[in-house]
Amino acid sequence: VFAQKGFFSFSYEWGRIAAIHKVTLPIHMKEFARPHGRLAYLSDDERRLLFRDLVTLINRNKVYSLTAVVENTDFHQHFPKELFHGYMGPAPLAFLWCLVLNHLNVRSHERMAPMAYIVARSDVNSQLDDCYNFWRSYEVRRGQEHTGAFVIDDPLRVNALQAADMVA
Repeated sequence: VFAQKGFFSFSYEWGRIAAIHKVTLPIHMKEFARPHGRLAYLSDDERRLLFRDLVTLINRNKVYSLTAVVENTDFHQHFPKELFHGYMGPAPLAFLWCLVLNHLNVRSHERMAPMAYIVARSDVNSQLDDCYNFWRSYEVRRGQEHTGAFVIDDPLRVNALQAADMVA
């Protein structure tokens, strides 16, 4: 979870670190896969130095870390694909948990502003949007608006989404 005030400086620094290490953005973990990934040419030492710098940047800019885990096998045991396909999947359920946990965190800390969300474009975006709208309607009914905006964008344009890919 990043503070909004540092969002633009984070993005600038992410690009600067990539340039120092002679890596073209965007950075996705799958692109380091050998032998055919776009960044497979980096040696182990070059990768280690790049990751060290990027992780240092992430840790300097994050407010806190939050993880919600939904195991695929457990999820599908309780929500069979043939009944729930297209309505709710493991990733949207994990996102809903993040909405709830961040709500509780913001509610507990008066100085925190409503939590905004930016997610990478994917095939479950409509389900994420449904979770967000459900949760916002709950907050509005309760008079507890601790959830901010919800935006879908591309990691090509948002370096924070590349960072999220690194820590996922």
